[in-house]
Amino acid sequence: MAHRWGAYLLTALLGVVVVRARAAADPVIARVGSLLLALTIGQMALGVINVILGIQVWVSALHLANATGMLALSLAATYRIASSPATHAARIAEATS
Repeated sequence: MAHRWGAYLLTALLGVVVVRARAAADPVIARVGSLLLALTIGQMALGVINVILGIQVWVSALHLANATGMLALSLAATYRIASSPATHAARIAEATS
């Protein structure tokens, strides 16, 4: 049951991330937001199918692979945002004020 509640919480958090990413000026980050939304919906569907079919190995493997893809995409987007020139300029401005 804890996995299910954690999934609800993570889905809500990813919803906020997706909305913010799709509003980003960087078109790559905006596309990442759309892809994360699709992967999140797929993850929820795989989780439900996993419960309905009684935890089949192949569904569990797909569920895990999708989660890994979501993590990799999130990390790549975070790196892109953190290394953007605007982020560096904001850090410098914050440090000098």
